[in-house]
Order: sequence, then structure tokens, then C-alpha cells
Amino acid sequence: MVLATALVFVGALYLFWQLRLIVRWALIAVFLAVALDPAVTWLNRRGHMPRIVAILLVFLALLLALVGLSALVLPPLVGQVRSFVDTLVQLAQQPGGAEQALRQFANRYGLEFLTKLVIDWRHEQTTCQR
Repeated sequence: MVLATALVFVGALYLFWQLRLIVRWALIAVFLAVALDPAVTWLNRRGHMPRIVAILLVFLALLLALVGLSALVLPPLVGQVRSFVDTLVQLAQQPGGAEQALRQFANRYGLEFLTKLVIDWRHEQTTCQR
């Protein structure tokens, strides 16, 4: 009996693993349905419109909100990443390279113990790759 239960359990886990993509999308759909239902119901009752129109309007508003948020966040994020990469390139080209910049940063903020850990780890990684 225990063996049969274990086999059924393992079989269920295997089936769930095979269907994980479908299960993931089903969970997302349930979450969206529950989260957006109050707005749809409000539009349906107050706006005197069919439920399908209310659903489409709420999804359109959600899509517009995501696009608007992306338009606000992505340009500054791209600028910051570019600036960060430029700074890293400049640090690597300086005499002493990135290690010297890391030491100066750590000394400025009292993190000298981390400098030794990072530099030791870096040397260990470079010697293991050879």
C-alpha cells in the first residue's frame, strides 16, 4: 500500500512537472481574474455596459498602465546602465585598474575587510582557470 501511494505521488509530481507551463499560465489567469474582477464588476454595474466590454476596457487600461510605466522607467534605467558601464571601463583603464578603485571605495566607506575577500576570491578564480 505504501509503495502504491509513493508511486502515485511520484507520478503526480512527474505529471505536474510536465504540465508546469500550463499550470503557470492558469495561475496567472486566475490571479488576473480575481484581481481585476472588482473593476470589471464596477464598470458593469455603474457603467451599464456588457461584462465583456468592461473586461476589455479593464485589460486595455492595464496594458496602457504597463506601457506608461515602462516608458517612465526604461529610459532612465538605460541611461544609468550606460553610465555604469562607462564608469567601469574608465576604472579598468586607470593605473591600478579595478582593484585600486575597489580599494579606494572600500577605504572611503570603511569596508577594508571586504576588499581583501574580493581580491583573494578574484585571484583564486584566475588561478583555478589556468
